[in-house]
Amino acid sequence: MSRVGIFIGDKEIVRRYVGDKLVWVKFKVLETNLNREADKINSYLRLNITDSSGNVIIKSLTGIHRLTFKHKWSNKVWELDNDKIESYQLYTTYLVINLKDRLEDSFKGSKMTDNIYTNAIFTLEYYE
Repeated sequence: MSRVGIFIGDKEIVRRYVGDKLVWVKFKVLETNLNREADKINSYLRLNITDSSGNVIIKSLTGIHRLTFKHKWSNKVWELDNDKIESYQLYTTYLVINLKDRLEDSFKGSKMTDNIYTNAIFTLEYYE
């Protein structure tokens, strides 16, 4: 079972140590869409990291816990294998995730369509 949060009184714990060993880090979640049109043959994703008012949500990023996507009309969720991520770069208003394979081949069992830009919702779980 994975832990979602630890609270002591009204304080949230974001890291947990056993002795001097870090054993748990809280991750944050961002539900977003692609920043610009993507083609399923590309080997990168460019995700929005701003809210509807244009405010930047992710100001720092030290790691990616998990990335999933689903089409707006479906409850089926596809997950990206973390070993498929080659690198990532955080920019002012978007995040670029470079993949080792084509986008279409990177998500387990997905049948990506060419209109992923308008019809997909991405969920990024990340560490600050």
